[in-house]
Amino acid sequence: MLIYIAEMKLIVKFISSFLLTLLFASNNIWAAASAIDKLLLLSDSTKCIQCHEDISPDWETSHHSHSLIDIDVLTSIKKELNTPGVVKLEVLKSCASCHAPQINFASEEAGEMIIALIENTNAKKGDSTFQKAKKMLGSLNINCRVCHMSKGMAEGEISPNIIYGPGWDEHEHSHMENYGFDTIKSDYLGSIEFCTNCHRDIASESLSQVHSLTHKKETMERSKATNSTCKDCHMSSGHSFKHEGQ
Repeated sequence: MLIYIAEMKLIVKFISSFLLTLLFASNNIWAAASAIDKLLLLSDSTKCIQCHEDISPDWETSHHSHSLIDIDVLTSIKKELNTPGVVKLEVLKSCASCHAPQINFASEEAGEMIIALIENTNAKKGDSTFQKAKKMLGSLNINCRVCHMSKGMAEGEISPNIIYGPGWDEHEHSHMENYGFDTIKSDYLGSIEFCTNCHRDIASESLSQVHSLTHKKETMERSKATNSTCKDCHMSSGHSFKHEGQ
């Protein structure tokens, strides 16, 4: 009888411990999910799209709209994360600096959840793990606020609550009145340097295939010599960024 009671106590203790583990794990999951939601608010472009509805359809067909959850991108980041000896959060933020700059502001909980999603993703369109990652991470991309706010000027020259645009028109004062954002013209926005801030050679060999379409240095120098920029070709079709003939 004493043995039975002792065994029952052990079982109860195990179940209690297991339930507590599940509870804390669940709390951590919800905390991480909540952290991702907060992260998405940092670059929510819903209001931009509501007014600039002529631009949105073009952007949605671009690589920028799925810059993180593209199958090749996820596969490459996964390889980088699995490189022995790396600090995974640093790897994630390094990749995210171009593919989803919002992640650089992620809390540790959000960062760990994003890493877990990527590591457990089988990057095939029909796969359930890919669909889950796409649903959770699909809004982390190169959207309006990334280009026109957080990267709209050279590093160190960004000011808070500023929308950087290619020019000025009679309607732009409404940004301040309605949304609290001032609008400033940025010549940098249309420069080669603006694009090559991300579209540049990547040192990692595991990423060479993904970035093989990046123009060579000679092409950039030739563009400068002829006073032409990336947007002269890649924005001739608007915010789809497709070169003529593509």
